[in-house]
Amino acid sequence: MVMKTLMFIPLMAYNCYGLIYKLNDSDYARMPQLYHLDDYDHCLINPDGIYCTADIDIVSNEPSNELLTMMRNYSDYKRKHFNYTQLHYGICMTQTCKRFMGDNKTEDLKFILEGCLNHSLWDNYQLKCRISEPINCNRFILSFSIPHNYTTLMSSYKNFDSREDRFKSFHGLRTITIICVILFHSFLPVAVGPKNPRFIEMQYENIFHLIFINGTILVQTFFVMSGCLLAYKLEVYAEKHEMRWTLIPKVITGFWIKLTPTYIVVLGLTATWLRYAGSGPFWEIAVTKEVQHCRTNGWANLLYVNNYLDSTLCMIHTWYLGANMQMYVIGSIVCILARSNRSKKILLILLFILGIGTPAAHTYFQDLDAIYIITPEIVRAFKNDVTFNEVYRRGHTNIVNFVLGLTLGIFIYRLQVNQVDMKYRFLFLLTIPAVFGLLFIGSVFYKDEFQASAITKAIYAGLIKPIFGVICALIIIGCVFKIDNVYRIIFEWDGWKIPSKLSYSVFLLHFMIIRVMTGRYTTLTPMNNLYMIEKSLNYVIMSYIAAIALFLLVEAPLTEFLKNCLEFTIFNTKIKSIQPEQNNGIYLNKNADTFIDEK
Repeated sequence: MVMKTLMFIPLMAYNCYGLIYKLNDSDYARMPQLYHLDDYDHCLINPDGIYCTADIDIVSNEPSNELLTMMRNYSDYKRKHFNYTQLHYGICMTQTCKRFMGDNKTEDLKFILEGCLNHSLWDNYQLKCRISEPINCNRFILSFSIPHNYTTLMSSYKNFDSREDRFKSFHGLRTITIICVILFHSFLPVAVGPKNPRFIEMQYENIFHLIFINGTILVQTFFVMSGCLLAYKLEVYAEKHEMRWTLIPKVITGFWIKLTPTYIVVLGLTATWLRYAGSGPFWEIAVTKEVQHCRTNGWANLLYVNNYLDSTLCMIHTWYLGANMQMYVIGSIVCILARSNRSKKILLILLFILGIGTPAAHTYFQDLDAIYIITPEIVRAFKNDVTFNEVYRRGHTNIVNFVLGLTLGIFIYRLQVNQVDMKYRFLFLLTIPAVFGLLFIGSVFYKDEFQASAITKAIYAGLIKPIFGVICALIIIGCVFKIDNVYRIIFEWDGWKIPSKLSYSVFLLHFMIIRVMTGRYTTLTPMNNLYMIEKSLNYVIMSYIAAIALFLLVEAPLTEFLKNCLEFTIFNTKIKSIQPEQNNGIYLNKNADTFIDEK
């Protein structure tokens, strides 16, 4: 009798607790599948396919949901049953959840998957789910897929909203500027072993040649674009988020991710294998010297302080990356910590004055040239110049146009919000002629009979960069707000989009290619205009061909991989429209801040 009583007590407890020991087939079929896997292989046939696995907790808005109660009671009998309130699903996001993803694969996949499954569970079972654990997707593996990266390179951006589409002129500005940089650098090796050196000397009497070699100012375009994108992006971010100081390291780290992985690879190649890429009478001066500098001072490049180390010739053209990184840090601090418009204006004005004053002060007190004068000896020896070191490549002497870019980004954002009507359209037609005018004025410093005073050189050195920056800003405003329909058509041509994406890889590789090809010369070169044009075009073509390989194998995979590791929300912020009828915008993806373009 006692034994029967002892056995009856736990049975009564189980019954009171509501355990379900068995279900018939019809009731069992009412529950969602415990395990579900979409076709993995079929999903990843698509180079952009994304496959995610997740543990899903089943919930309901109704506490008395009969199906969920049955599932819980059945699952509570843990001795023999699985937990049917926690499902394990493998979902092809790009197929099953295509409607929820759209064409934006930068959104939070956990949020998208939860919405997709909630829709399905509600339609079929009147249940909902919650994903509490991190989901596991194939993004890390997909980052190293060449077909995926090729699709990224060839994507057309047809689904961008109006705010993003308005800044597509940056494709043209970026591509045209980087091609001009290559063309300028391609003239440097002509002084190495010319058969007729007098031809080169005579070019300094040619006004068109002087205008061309004075084109070093064109690199300021990148500073304006970089500052503009940073300020605009942070203004958009502030629409839905509070600006905190903790955002500063996130923004800087995100920018570091964009630049550094590809930079490390190219720097490593330069410091190691490049010296074995050929030989020739000029190999020592053109290649080996740079290799030695990179092996000794490459650390300065990785810390982005190489533009303040005068003794190094390691990847000398990357002074821009150091200067841009330094200004990006300053710009991030100003835009994030300056809460009020008044404080932001004061800081920007002070930095602008500093940007004008520092080049002028260096030029006046150190008796430097007003511009970076490219002499035949500088070109022949691949050596630095004191004006190049003190004024041309320093961060503080280039900050003026980055500040102009920050101001431009804020200005464009405010104009979009307030819908200010732009007038005086004819001024925008004068911008390109004004650029050529600036280049012509700078050529006078090459004239034999022209001896400028120290104060004249200082004034010119202080004003030339901001004047060019203002012209560049006017071009951008004309394109963004569709004020100008002449230059805008050129800069917004769809053909610029792919080469624009390759711009960063082209920038890193082009000088290496020029050095290698120069070092491989085995005879003196008969110089003439046709030969110089041919060589310049060859360097442009070779740089873009090499950049395709670097983009597919290094830039795209490493940048996306590190981005997925960190996943900072500032780079995944969804832009909310100001008004449907407005057509002002910019593409804010992870590569819009410098040469690197959209992924």
